[in-house]
Amino acid sequence: ALPIQAPAPAPGRIYYRYAAAVRSGLDAWIDALTARGVGCARPVFKPLHHYIGRGDCPGAEAAWRTFLSLPVYPALSDAESAHVLHALRDVVAADS
Repeated sequence: ALPIQAPAPAPGRIYYRYAAAVRSGLDAWIDALTARGVGCARPVFKPLHHYIGRGDCPGAEAAWRTFLSLPVYPALSDAESAHVLHALRDVVAADS
């Protein structure tokens, strides 16, 4: 099992991003996966309330600090999917 929290399935929902929460060290995960050829990032550049000057939004801040967006799209081949999974396993092993 990987130490990431997968999103809860939602009937009828179509995913164009696969966002999963990591326990800690999000930037290190992004760097390690990028070094292994996996294009990943935070799901958003900054939480929306940063742009509009609204008050504190702890849930949005927590998601921004912990969520990682992994590649998922219709043209992703089985080999590319397997590469993402193997890279995730490598990063987990290196982090342990």
